[in-house]
Amino acid sequence: MNSGVAPLDRVDLLFDRTRAGMSLESVDGRLLRVNDRFCRIMRADREELVGARLADLLQLEDVDADAAMRRHVLEDGALAGHVELRLRTDDRRAAWVAMSRVLVWGADGEALMLVTETTEIRERKREETLERLSKEATERELMRSNEELAVFASVVAHDLRSPLQVISGFASLLSRVEGKGLGDQGLEFVRWISWSAAQMETLIDGLLTVARVDAEPGPALVDLGSVVQDVATALEARAAASGATVTWGPLPVVTGDRIHLNQLLHNLVANAVTFVHPGVAPVVHIAAERTDGGWCIAVSDNGIGIDPVVREEVFNMFTRLNPDDGYEGAGMGLAICKRIVERAGGRIWVDAASGGGSIFRVVIPDTSTARSGSPRPTR
Repeated sequence: MNSGVAPLDRVDLLFDRTRAGMSLESVDGRLLRVNDRFCRIMRADREELVGARLADLLQLEDVDADAAMRRHVLEDGALAGHVELRLRTDDRRAAWVAMSRVLVWGADGEALMLVTETTEIRERKREETLERLSKEATERELMRSNEELAVFASVVAHDLRSPLQVISGFASLLSRVEGKGLGDQGLEFVRWISWSAAQMETLIDGLLTVARVDAEPGPALVDLGSVVQDVATALEARAAASGATVTWGPLPVVTGDRIHLNQLLHNLVANAVTFVHPGVAPVVHIAAERTDGGWCIAVSDNGIGIDPVVREEVFNMFTRLNPDDGYEGAGMGLAICKRIVERAGGRIWVDAASGGGSIFRVVIPDTSTARSGSPRPTR
Protein backbone atom coordinates (compact mmCIF):
# COMPACT_ATOMS: atom_id res chain seq x y z
CA MET A 1 0.00 0.00 0.00
CA ASN A 2 1.45 3.34 -1.09
CA SER A 3 0.81 6.24 1.29
CA GLY A 4 1.89 8.75 -1.32
CA VAL A 5 4.70 10.03 0.95
CA ALA A 6 8.31 9.14 0.16
CA PRO A 7 10.37 7.56 3.03
CA LEU A 8 12.58 10.61 3.40
CA ASP A 9 9.55 12.87 3.43
CA ARG A 10 8.05 10.77 6.22
CA VAL A 11 11.29 11.17 8.21
CA ASP A 12 11.16 14.93 7.66
CA LEU A 13 7.53 15.00 8.78
CA LEU A 14 8.32 13.05 11.95
CA PHE A 15 11.38 15.24 12.67
CA ASP A 16 9.40 18.47 12.36
CA ARG A 17 6.21 17.42 14.15
CA THR A 18 7.54 15.51 17.15
CA ARG A 19 6.83 17.11 20.52
CA ALA A 20 10.49 16.93 21.53
CA GLY A 21 13.10 19.39 20.39
CA MET A 22 15.05 17.65 17.63
CA SER A 23 18.33 18.64 16.07
CA LEU A 24 20.94 17.20 13.74
CA GLU A 25 24.48 18.00 14.80
CA SER A 26 27.73 17.53 12.91
CA VAL A 27 30.53 15.58 14.54
CA ASP A 28 32.35 18.86 15.17
CA GLY A 29 29.38 20.21 17.12
CA ARG A 30 27.54 22.47 14.65
CA LEU A 31 23.77 22.40 14.30
CA LEU A 32 22.75 21.21 10.83
CA ARG A 33 19.02 21.19 11.30
CA VAL A 34 16.50 21.95 14.05
CA ASN A 35 12.76 21.56 14.37
CA ASP A 36 10.21 24.11 15.57
CA ARG A 37 10.07 22.71 19.09
CA PHE A 38 13.85 23.09 19.49
CA CYS A 39 13.54 26.70 18.36
CA ARG A 40 10.83 27.34 20.96
CA ILE A 41 12.97 25.80 23.67
CA MET A 42 15.89 27.99 22.60
CA ARG A 43 13.64 31.04 22.06
CA ALA A 44 15.50 31.70 18.81
CA ASP A 45 14.78 31.56 15.07
CA ARG A 46 15.87 28.61 12.95
CA GLU A 47 18.13 30.87 10.87
CA GLU A 48 20.00 31.89 14.05
CA LEU A 49 20.49 28.33 15.21
CA VAL A 50 21.49 26.45 12.07
CA GLY A 51 25.27 26.65 11.70
CA ALA A 52 25.82 27.65 15.34
CA ARG A 53 27.90 25.52 17.66
CA LEU A 54 25.76 23.93 20.35
CA ALA A 55 28.53 24.50 22.91
CA ASP A 56 28.19 28.25 22.32
CA LEU A 57 24.54 28.05 23.32
CA LEU A 58 25.24 26.49 26.70
CA GLN A 59 25.86 28.16 29.99
CA LEU A 60 29.60 28.16 30.60
CA GLU A 61 29.25 25.93 33.68
CA ASP A 62 27.75 23.13 31.54
CA VAL A 63 30.10 23.15 28.55
CA ASP A 64 32.37 20.47 30.04
CA ALA A 65 29.41 18.19 30.79
CA ASP A 66 28.26 18.46 27.20
CA ALA A 67 31.76 17.77 25.87
CA ALA A 68 32.04 14.70 28.09
CA MET A 69 28.75 13.34 26.74
CA ARG A 70 29.87 13.94 23.14
CA ARG A 71 33.12 12.06 23.79
CA HIS A 72 31.14 9.26 25.36
CA VAL A 73 29.18 8.84 22.14
CA LEU A 74 31.84 9.64 19.52
CA GLU A 75 34.99 8.15 21.03
CA ASP A 76 33.81 5.49 23.46
CA GLY A 77 31.37 3.94 21.06
CA ALA A 78 28.34 4.35 23.30
CA LEU A 79 25.02 3.71 21.59
CA ALA A 80 23.54 6.84 23.17
CA GLY A 81 24.30 9.53 25.70
CA HIS A 82 22.15 11.49 28.13
CA VAL A 83 22.85 14.69 30.03
CA GLU A 84 20.97 17.54 31.73
CA LEU A 85 22.18 21.01 30.78
CA ARG A 86 21.29 24.68 30.94
CA LEU A 87 20.95 26.36 27.55
CA ARG A 88 21.60 30.06 27.20
CA THR A 89 18.64 31.50 25.33
CA ASP A 90 18.31 34.86 23.59
CA ASP A 91 16.26 36.25 26.49
CA ARG A 92 19.21 35.48 28.83
CA ARG A 93 17.19 32.95 30.78
CA ALA A 94 18.59 29.51 31.60
CA ALA A 95 16.48 26.77 30.00
CA TRP A 96 17.05 23.45 31.75
CA VAL A 97 16.91 20.62 29.22
CA ALA A 98 17.52 16.90 29.08
CA MET A 99 19.46 15.92 25.97
CA SER A 100 19.82 12.46 24.47
CA ARG A 101 22.22 11.89 21.56
CA VAL A 102 22.49 9.02 19.09
CA LEU A 103 25.35 8.67 16.62
CA VAL A 104 24.45 8.07 12.95
CA TRP A 105 26.98 6.18 10.85
CA GLY A 106 27.51 6.68 7.12
CA ALA A 107 27.67 3.94 4.49
CA ASP A 108 31.46 4.12 4.61
CA GLY A 109 31.52 3.35 8.34
CA GLU A 110 32.41 6.87 9.33
CA ALA A 111 30.51 8.89 11.92
CA LEU A 112 28.04 10.98 9.97
CA MET A 113 26.12 13.10 12.47
CA LEU A 114 24.47 13.15 15.86
CA VAL A 115 20.72 13.10 16.29
CA THR A 116 19.79 14.94 19.48
CA GLU A 117 16.46 14.91 21.29
CA THR A 118 16.00 17.84 23.66
CA THR A 119 13.27 17.98 26.29
CA GLU A 120 12.63 21.05 28.42
CA ILE A 121 12.76 20.19 32.15
CA ARG A 122 12.65 23.69 33.59
CA GLU A 123 9.50 22.99 35.62
CA ARG A 124 10.95 19.81 37.11
CA LYS A 125 14.18 21.61 38.01
CA ARG A 126 12.19 24.43 39.56
CA GLU A 127 10.28 21.93 41.71
CA GLU A 128 13.54 20.19 42.68
CA THR A 129 15.05 23.53 43.66
CA LEU A 130 12.00 24.49 45.72
CA GLU A 131 12.06 21.08 47.40
CA ARG A 132 15.78 21.40 48.17
CA LEU A 133 15.37 24.92 49.54
CA SER A 134 12.38 23.82 51.62
CA LYS A 135 14.35 20.88 53.01
CA GLU A 136 17.33 23.10 53.84
CA ALA A 137 15.05 25.63 55.53
CA THR A 138 13.36 22.86 57.52
CA GLU A 139 16.73 21.47 58.59
CA ARG A 140 17.91 24.92 59.66
CA GLU A 141 14.72 25.50 61.61
CA LEU A 142 14.97 22.06 63.23
CA MET A 143 18.59 22.69 64.18
CA ARG A 144 17.67 26.08 65.66
CA SER A 145 14.74 24.53 67.52
CA ASN A 146 16.93 21.74 68.89
CA GLU A 147 19.56 24.21 70.04
CA GLU A 148 16.89 26.27 71.79
CA LEU A 149 15.52 23.10 73.38
CA ALA A 150 18.95 22.18 74.70
CA VAL A 151 19.45 25.68 76.13
CA PHE A 152 15.96 25.63 77.66
CA ALA A 153 16.58 22.19 79.18
CA SER A 154 19.87 23.39 80.67
CA VAL A 155 18.20 26.44 82.24
CA VAL A 156 15.32 24.39 83.62
CA ALA A 157 17.72 21.75 84.93
CA HIS A 158 19.75 24.43 86.70
CA ASP A 159 16.59 25.92 88.24
CA LEU A 160 15.40 22.48 89.37
CA ARG A 161 18.76 21.47 90.81
CA SER A 162 18.96 24.47 93.12
CA PRO A 163 16.02 23.48 95.37
CA LEU A 164 17.08 19.83 95.17
CA GLN A 165 20.51 20.71 96.49
CA VAL A 166 18.84 22.63 99.33
CA ILE A 167 16.62 19.62 100.13
CA SER A 168 19.56 17.21 100.05
CA GLY A 169 21.73 19.56 102.09
CA PHE A 170 19.16 20.10 104.84
CA ALA A 171 18.29 16.40 104.94
CA SER A 172 21.96 15.58 105.46
CA LEU A 173 22.29 18.34 108.06
CA LEU A 174 19.15 17.18 109.86
CA SER A 175 20.50 13.63 110.00
CA ARG A 176 23.84 14.74 111.45
CA VAL A 177 22.58 17.35 113.96
CA GLU A 178 19.32 15.82 115.13
CA GLY A 179 19.98 12.17 114.30
CA LYS A 180 19.65 10.83 117.85
CA GLY A 181 16.47 12.75 118.53
CA LEU A 182 14.74 11.67 115.32
CA GLY A 183 14.59 8.02 116.21
CA ASP A 184 14.65 5.15 113.71
CA GLN A 185 11.48 6.22 111.93
CA GLY A 186 12.63 9.82 111.59
CA LEU A 187 15.99 8.73 110.19
CA GLU A 188 14.18 6.49 107.72
CA PHE A 189 12.12 9.50 106.57
CA VAL A 190 15.31 11.51 106.09
CA ARG A 191 16.85 8.69 104.05
CA TRP A 192 13.77 8.64 101.82
CA ILE A 193 14.05 12.41 101.33
CA SER A 194 17.73 12.07 100.34
CA TRP A 195 16.98 9.13 98.04
CA SER A 196 14.11 10.97 96.34
CA ALA A 197 16.29 14.04 95.76
CA ALA A 198 18.99 11.82 94.24
CA GLN A 199 16.40 10.18 91.96
CA MET A 200 15.23 13.60 90.84
CA GLU A 201 18.83 14.52 90.00
CA THR A 202 19.06 11.36 87.90
CA LEU A 203 15.83 12.23 86.08
CA ILE A 204 17.09 15.73 85.35
CA ASP A 205 20.34 14.32 83.94
CA GLY A 206 18.34 11.94 81.75
CA LEU A 207 16.08 14.68 80.42
CA LEU A 208 19.12 16.81 79.64
CA THR A 209 20.68 13.93 77.71
CA VAL A 210 17.49 13.42 75.68
CA ALA A 211 17.29 17.15 74.88
CA ARG A 212 20.90 17.21 73.73
CA VAL A 213 20.69 14.19 71.42
CA ASP A 214 19.36 16.23 68.49
CA ALA A 215 21.52 19.29 69.17
CA GLU A 216 24.98 17.73 69.21
CA PRO A 217 27.46 17.33 66.28
CA GLY A 218 26.69 15.26 63.22
CA PRO A 219 28.06 11.87 62.13
CA ALA A 220 31.63 10.85 61.36
CA LEU A 221 33.54 7.56 61.13
CA VAL A 222 33.60 5.94 64.56
CA ASP A 223 35.53 2.84 65.66
CA LEU A 224 33.07 0.92 67.84
CA GLY A 225 35.91 -1.14 69.29
CA SER A 226 37.44 2.03 70.68
CA VAL A 227 34.05 3.16 72.00
CA VAL A 228 33.47 -0.14 73.80
CA GLN A 229 36.95 0.05 75.32
CA ASP A 230 36.07 3.51 76.70
CA VAL A 231 32.76 2.20 78.06
CA ALA A 232 34.46 -0.78 79.72
CA THR A 233 37.00 1.54 81.34
CA ALA A 234 34.27 3.87 82.61
CA LEU A 235 32.36 0.93 84.13
CA GLU A 236 35.42 -0.88 85.46
CA ALA A 237 34.75 -0.06 89.11
CA ARG A 238 31.09 -1.13 88.90
CA ALA A 239 32.04 -4.32 87.05
CA ALA A 240 34.69 -5.17 89.63
CA ALA A 241 32.27 -4.60 92.51
CA SER A 242 29.74 -7.05 91.03
CA GLY A 243 32.30 -9.53 89.65
CA ALA A 244 31.09 -8.79 86.11
CA THR A 245 32.82 -10.01 82.97
CA VAL A 246 32.48 -7.82 79.89
CA THR A 247 33.82 -9.15 76.57
CA TRP A 248 33.49 -8.19 72.94
CA GLY A 249 34.36 -9.55 69.54
CA PRO A 250 35.57 -7.70 66.41
CA LEU A 251 33.56 -4.51 66.04
CA PRO A 252 33.14 -2.34 62.93
CA VAL A 253 33.91 1.22 62.03
CA VAL A 254 30.52 2.88 61.47
CA THR A 255 29.17 6.26 60.53
CA GLY A 256 27.71 7.97 63.59
CA ASP A 257 28.19 10.42 66.43
CA ARG A 258 30.85 9.15 68.84
CA ILE A 259 29.31 10.85 71.88
CA HIS A 260 25.92 9.31 71.15
CA LEU A 261 27.35 5.85 70.43
CA ASN A 262 29.31 5.99 73.67
CA GLN A 263 26.13 6.92 75.57
CA LEU A 264 24.19 4.15 73.81
CA LEU A 265 26.64 1.37 74.64
CA HIS A 266 27.32 2.74 78.11
CA ASN A 267 23.61 2.55 78.96
CA LEU A 268 23.21 -0.97 77.55
CA VAL A 269 26.30 -2.38 79.27
CA ALA A 270 25.51 -0.59 82.56
CA ASN A 271 22.01 -2.10 82.53
CA ALA A 272 23.44 -5.55 81.81
CA VAL A 273 25.79 -5.24 84.78
CA THR A 274 23.03 -3.91 87.06
CA PHE A 275 19.96 -6.03 86.37
CA VAL A 276 21.05 -9.50 87.50
CA HIS A 277 19.73 -11.94 90.07
CA PRO A 278 21.22 -11.61 93.57
CA GLY A 279 24.46 -13.55 93.94
CA VAL A 280 24.95 -13.94 90.17
CA ALA A 281 28.06 -12.45 88.55
CA PRO A 282 27.04 -10.52 85.41
CA VAL A 283 28.35 -11.82 82.06
CA VAL A 284 28.07 -9.36 79.17
CA HIS A 285 29.16 -9.85 75.55
CA ILE A 286 29.08 -7.38 72.65
CA ALA A 287 29.11 -8.65 69.07
CA ALA A 288 28.52 -7.25 65.58
CA GLU A 289 27.00 -8.78 62.48
CA ARG A 290 26.76 -7.34 58.98
CA THR A 291 23.19 -6.85 57.75
CA ASP A 292 21.66 -5.39 54.62
CA GLY A 293 22.72 -1.74 54.61
CA GLY A 294 24.20 -1.67 58.09
CA TRP A 295 25.52 -3.38 61.21
CA CYS A 296 23.58 -5.17 63.92
CA ILE A 297 25.23 -4.70 67.32
CA ALA A 298 24.12 -7.21 69.97
CA VAL A 299 24.63 -6.73 73.72
CA SER A 300 23.80 -9.98 75.50
CA ASP A 301 23.67 -10.67 79.24
CA ASN A 302 22.71 -13.28 81.83
CA GLY A 303 20.46 -10.92 83.76
CA ILE A 304 16.89 -11.05 85.02
CA GLY A 305 15.45 -10.85 81.51
CA ILE A 306 12.42 -8.89 80.28
CA ASP A 307 8.86 -10.15 80.01
CA PRO A 308 7.87 -10.38 76.29
CA VAL A 309 4.70 -8.43 77.08
CA VAL A 310 6.66 -5.28 78.00
CA ARG A 311 9.61 -5.50 75.59
CA GLU A 312 8.46 -2.39 73.73
CA GLU A 313 7.40 -0.54 76.86
CA VAL A 314 10.94 -0.66 78.30
CA PHE A 315 12.02 1.97 75.76
CA ASN A 316 9.52 4.55 77.03
CA MET A 317 10.70 7.39 79.25
CA PHE A 318 10.33 6.97 83.02
CA THR A 319 9.58 3.25 82.64
CA ARG A 320 10.92 1.15 85.52
CA LEU A 321 9.85 -2.47 85.37
CA ASN A 322 11.32 -3.28 88.77
CA PRO A 323 10.67 -0.18 90.91
CA ASP A 324 10.44 -2.07 94.19
CA ASP A 325 13.17 -4.67 93.71
CA GLY A 326 16.12 -2.59 94.88
CA TYR A 327 17.55 -1.87 91.42
CA GLU A 328 18.88 1.61 90.80
CA GLY A 329 17.69 3.76 87.91
CA ALA A 330 15.13 6.35 86.88
CA GLY A 331 13.73 4.70 83.75
CA MET A 332 15.58 6.97 81.30
CA GLY A 333 18.48 4.83 80.04
CA LEU A 334 16.70 2.80 77.38
CA ALA A 335 14.60 5.79 76.30
CA ILE A 336 17.85 7.65 75.62
CA CYS A 337 19.14 4.63 73.68
CA LYS A 338 16.02 4.60 71.51
CA ARG A 339 16.29 8.34 70.83
CA ILE A 340 19.93 8.02 69.80
CA VAL A 341 19.30 5.03 67.51
CA GLU A 342 16.25 6.54 65.82
CA ARG A 343 18.12 9.81 65.26
CA ALA A 344 20.73 7.79 63.35
CA GLY A 345 18.03 6.14 61.23
CA GLY A 346 18.39 2.76 62.95
CA ARG A 347 16.26 0.66 65.26
CA ILE A 348 16.60 -1.06 68.62
CA TRP A 349 14.78 -3.98 70.21
CA VAL A 350 15.28 -6.68 72.83
CA ASP A 351 15.10 -10.48 72.56
CA ALA A 352 15.35 -13.21 75.17
CA ALA A 353 18.74 -14.87 75.47
CA SER A 354 18.94 -18.66 75.50
CA GLY A 355 19.42 -19.82 79.06
CA GLY A 356 18.04 -16.57 80.49
CA GLY A 357 18.92 -12.93 80.23
CA SER A 358 18.41 -10.52 77.35
CA ILE A 359 19.96 -9.55 74.03
CA PHE A 360 19.59 -5.92 73.04
CA ARG A 361 20.05 -5.50 69.29
CA VAL A 362 20.81 -2.21 67.58
CA VAL A 363 20.88 -1.78 63.79
CA ILE A 364 23.13 1.08 62.69
CA PRO A 365 22.85 2.05 59.00
CA ASP A 366 26.33 2.07 57.50
CA THR A 367 28.28 1.23 54.34
CA SER A 368 31.67 0.67 55.95
CA THR A 369 33.17 -2.81 55.90
CA ALA A 370 36.12 -2.02 58.15
CA ARG A 371 36.48 -3.71 61.51
CA SER A 372 38.49 -2.70 64.51
CA GLY A 373 41.08 -4.85 66.21
CA SER A 374 40.85 -8.36 67.64
CA PRO A 375 38.43 -9.32 70.41
CA ARG A 376 39.39 -8.00 73.85
CA PRO A 377 37.92 -8.88 77.24
CA THR A 378 37.87 -6.77 80.36
CA ARG A 379 36.85 -7.45 83.94
